[in-house]
Amino acid sequence: MFNIGLPELILIFIIALVVVGPDKLPEVARTLGRTFAQIKGALEDVKETIEEEAKKEIVKPVTDIEEDIKKEVETFYKEANNVISTVKEDTPPDKEDDKSNRG
Repeated sequence: MFNIGLPELILIFIIALVVVGPDKLPEVARTLGRTFAQIKGALEDVKETIEEEAKKEIVKPVTDIEEDIKKEVETFYKEANNVISTVKEDTPPDKEDDKSNRG
C-alpha cells in the first residue's frame, strides 16, 4: 500500500524509538496498526460504494433498453399473428388441395 522497503522501515523504527521511547513503542505501534486497519476498511467501503453506484448507473439504462426491445418484439409478434390470421381468413381454401388431402 505504501510501497515501503526494508531500509525505510528500519529508519522509521529508529525514529519512532527515539521519539516515543522503548516503553511506549509497542502501544504506539498497536495504535498505528489499528488506525491503518480502520483507514483501509473505510477505503474498501468507499470503493465498494462507488462500484455499486457505477453498476447501477450502467445497469439501469441497459435494463430500460432491454424492456423496450421486449415490448417491440411483442408488438411485432402480435402484428405478425394478426396479419397471418387475416390472410388465412381472406384466402379461400384450395379445392385441389382438399381432394389430394382426402386420399
